[in-house]
Amino acid sequence: MTVVTSFCGLCVLLALGKLLRVKVGLLQRLYLPSCVIGGVVGLVILQTVGDWIPDMWTAAWSTLPGLLINIVFASLFLGVKVPAVKGIWQKAGPQLAYGQIVAWGQYAVGMGLVLLVLAPLLGTPSLFGVIVPVGFEGGHGTAGGLGPTFAELKWPEGQDYGLASATVGIVSAVIVGIALVVLRHVARPTPVARCMVRAGDRRDGTIHGRHGNRPVAAARGRS
Repeated sequence: MTVVTSFCGLCVLLALGKLLRVKVGLLQRLYLPSCVIGGVVGLVILQTVGDWIPDMWTAAWSTLPGLLINIVFASLFLGVKVPAVKGIWQKAGPQLAYGQIVAWGQYAVGMGLVLLVLAPLLGTPSLFGVIVPVGFEGGHGTAGGLGPTFAELKWPEGQDYGLASATVGIVSAVIVGIALVVLRHVARPTPVARCMVRAGDRRDGTIHGRHGNRPVAAARGRS
C-alpha cells in the first residue's frame, strides 16, 4: 500500500508540473519537461511543509526508480517496426559514434578530475568520478536504477549525487540550448525561421515583399 500511495504522490506532482507548464508561458518557452517542474514543486513542498505530509506519500520514492527504469526500456520498441540491420546502422551509426565519444569523454573527465585533483586534495571517493556520466548521459532513470549498486559499493550517497547531476544537466541543457537557438536565429535566421516569422505575420494581416511589408488586402488589390 505504501508503494501505491507513493506512486500516487508522484502522479500528483507530475500533474501539477503539467498544469504549470500549460499555464505559464515562460515554462513553455524554456521547454522544461513537466516532470522537472513537478520535481521542483515537490522539493519546495517537502522543504516547507514536509513535516505535515505523512511518510507513506514519500517512503517508496527511493525504490521506485529501479523498477520504473525497466518499464521504460522494455517499452521502447512497442508498436515500432524494427528495420533491417543495414538501415539501423545507416540511421544510428553517426549517433552511436557521437554517443560513444561523449560517454567515454565524460568518464575520462570525471574520473580524471577525481583521481588527479579531488581525491588527493579533498579525499573524495573514487566513485564520484562516475556522477557526471550517470547524470548527464544516463539521466534520472539511470541514477535511480543504480541506487542499489551504489549501496552495494558502500556509497549510497551516489544515487543522490546522480539525481542532482541529472537535474542540473537537463535544466542547464534546456535553458542554455534554447538560448543558443534563439541567439542563432537572431544573428542569422535560417529559412525555417524566416518562414515561421512570415507565417506569423500573415496571421497578423501582413505579408513580406521586396518593397517592404504591406497589408494583405492591399497586396491582393495590386495583384
